Amino acid sequence: MSLEGKLMEISKALAANMPMAMQGIGVFLPIVAAYDRARDSFGIYFFDGAGARFENGSYACAGSGSERIRGVFEFLQRQHPPFEKRPFDDVLLDGLHMLDIAGELGWATGGSS
Repeated sequence: MSLEGKLMEISKALAANMPMAMQGIGVFLPIVAAYDRARDSFGIYFFDGAGARFENGSYACAGSGSERIRGVFEFLQRQHPPFEKRPFDDVLLDGLHMLDIAGELGWATGGSS
């Protein structure tokens, strides 16, 4: 199955789960990092609860802390070179800091320890 087909299946599954999510049962919002052979490019794909798909080449975030942490991503992108051009250890450290911040600020996480 093509990457496009796989991404469409994820969107359909999320859309089909919407009634359960609206009842408070929960929803899982995946982030997919994949190489598309047909386009010869790498992409990071993320979804909303209704199944809408978005693409970004550098980062993605999902979950209850995502709207807050997205601002940190934007700040880092403006202050430093793109993530893919920075040393791995620096990007990893930034990622761990952002996970901690998102955990503290996300309403569903209840803080991190």
